[in-house]
Order: sequence, then structure tokens, then C-alpha cells
Amino acid sequence: MIVAINSERKVINLFEIQAPEDLIKLKKNGPYFCPNCKNQVRLKIGLKKVTHFAHIDLTECDNERKESLEHLEGKFALYQFFKKLGVNVEVEKFISELNQRPDLFIRLNNIQMCVEYQCSVIPLEIMSKRTQSFKNKGMKVLWILNDKLLNQKRWSSFYINSISVYSLIKINLFSLLFYNPTLNSFTVLSSLIAFSPVQYIGQKQVFPINNFSLKELLVQNKVDKKELIAKWSRLKKDFRLYQHLHTKGNLKVFKHDLYHANITYFPAVIGVPLESNCIIKEHCIIWQGQIYFKFFHETEIGKLINVDKINQYVKIEVQNGKWRVNQFQDNEIENLEKCVEKYIDFFVKIRIVKRIKNGKIMKIANAIIPTSFQQALDEDCLTANTAFDLLFHAKTDSNDY
Repeated sequence: MIVAINSERKVINLFEIQAPEDLIKLKKNGPYFCPNCKNQVRLKIGLKKVTHFAHIDLTECDNERKESLEHLEGKFALYQFFKKLGVNVEVEKFISELNQRPDLFIRLNNIQMCVEYQCSVIPLEIMSKRTQSFKNKGMKVLWILNDKLLNQKRWSSFYINSISVYSLIKINLFSLLFYNPTLNSFTVLSSLIAFSPVQYIGQKQVFPINNFSLKELLVQNKVDKKELIAKWSRLKKDFRLYQHLHTKGNLKVFKHDLYHANITYFPAVIGVPLESNCIIKEHCIIWQGQIYFKFFHETEIGKLINVDKINQYVKIEVQNGKWRVNQFQDNEIENLEKCVEKYIDFFVKIRIVKRIKNGKIMKIANAIIPTSFQQALDEDCLTANTAFDLLFHAKTDSNDY
């Protein structure tokens, strides 16, 4: 641990003591005690390891948790980073009523924020419990992930695990913040959109720690729409090429829907990039496809569709365990109705439905059913273009009456 208290109850922060002679003097001026359990600790001046305090006797104190060199170095760099920003930052502050000590604790005006630097994969339950305890006390939480948890595949699509999904930051669309202690750099993934439970597209930017400020995270970067459309269309092309290999679970249900409708190439309105794709932990082609075939495909033009029935259908699929739902540190993200709302926004935008009062929509056109593979790819590009307009700057057409 980095923080201890002396016999006068003064806090000793090793991150503020770097000179070897000061460390030697500090070692002579003990004893020192753990802020958590109040048992005595000794100062261990590192030659090969980072200088730290350690309990003298074996203990089950949470402060005795083993930290990797990578975690300690990253925590020190982040501590220095926030200090240079001019904010009030404390390392390993012990919050007695929670029996917790976040890596960093920040005070900025009336805001209290706990910053956690995560270097390895941990059970999501632990991460969630820790986050919620801070939030219950009115504190904000920022998870910064080690850069090795960033898994980039092929042409800039990202494989994101459950703890990364949990750490998503809602700024316009979704973003993630990574730190690399070896390169002393931040990586920001922004405009993240889920294609499958683990595969996302987005934009990646790398900043040296000395050239980074929080505005790079808090301000939505300019979106390269052409690049994102190309990435999304490539993912859909791969799905179309290899969909015959999918024979299990919900993919089997989707293929049954295609067979029942006598469709070889599914319409491009299935599998579109929506902000809410990350909520349902299923392939977007699967959950959008099931909604499309159940509520839109066979409905006659001019007929009304009850949005509440779509919402009820989605909830039942989740309750029955057929569809899974992601967990987020921001509880407001977990809104199943938002999945339906955003999907209907898209149908309104491409003028397949129009909104009617009292929670109903009217079908005004049929979706195009491609008759060739190339037509399917062309339609995928067109619908992705419309969806990105909706995502980033164009508002949904207001054709209520």
C-alpha cells in the first residue's frame, strides 16, 4: 500500500516522497500504521519493487491486497496526472463507512469521484458491488482500464469484454478510457456501437499523458462517418457470407424466420447501428431481426402497430432467458424500452412507419427485400448511412399527427 499513518495520525503518502534520502529518513521515523485495521506496518524501500508499506504480521486486512508493479506504476502516473490538472486528488483514501479505498479519490467543486485503475479481468460482480457502494454515497466513479484489456481485431473493430462494457462512459455515444503505463499514454475509444455481444466498432485515439486533458474524453470527437459506415458494412458482409454456419440458439431462430418468410437475403433494416445496441447482449441482427419479423414484416401497409406490445415482447424474451442484458455502471443505460425506441426512430427516419398518438405507429411502406448478394450489400451501406445520420446529427423526422 502507498498510504499509512504515523503515531501523530498524520497521513504519509509515498507518492509525495521520491528522494532516496527522504525515504531513508522516513523509515527511521516510524512506527507507521494501516489506515484500515490500525495494525503496524513497515516501510519497504524498493530497489526492484515499488516502495510501499506492508503489514508486519499476517492479516486479512483489505489493505494487504497484492498489487502488481504495473498497477502501482499506473496508479502513480494517474495520481500525478490529476494533480497537474489542479484537482484535489488523494491516493488510497480510506472511506470508513464503506470499508473501501479507491485507487484515487478526487474532489472538484461539489463533485466527489472515485477513480479505479483496472489492470486485469475480475468478476463483474466484484466490480459492480464496488461501484455501487461508492454511488450509494453520492460519489461518481470512473474506471480507467489498462491498455492490455483493449483487444483490437483486424480492420479496427474492437472485442470488448463484460468489464469494459460495464465501464462505458455515456458521452453523446459511448466511450472507454485506457491507460498504458509502459508508453505513458491514454487511449480513448469513442462512438462505440455494438454489433455483437463482444464486437464493437468505434474510433480510436492515442494521447501521450502530457498532451491529454479530460476534454478529449468529455467532448465528442469529430466522427469519420465514411469510415464507420465501411466498418459496419464489412461486419454485415461477413455475417451474410458465413450465416449458413450458424445453427444454434437465437441464430437458429433467426434462420427459421428467414425460411418461413421465404427470404434468402435478409433486409438491410435488420442489423443497423443504433446507440442502444449495447443494451441487449445479443447479436444486433438477431434481436432486431426477431422484432422485425414479429411486428413489421407481415403487417399490411396502413395498419397500426402498438409499441407497448413490442416492449412487452422484448421484456418477455429477457425474462425467459432467451435474450441477455448487459450490466453498466450507469444504471440509466439499462433501459430495454430504449432499444425499441431507437429501432422505431430508425424506421421512422427511412419512412417505413410513421408515429401516431397514444403509443402507436402506422406502417406506410415495406422494407426492401434484396434479390441478390450485391443488392444486399448496397442496401446495407444505404441503411448504415441513414442510421449514422440519426446517431450523430440528424434528428428523427417529426411526422406525428
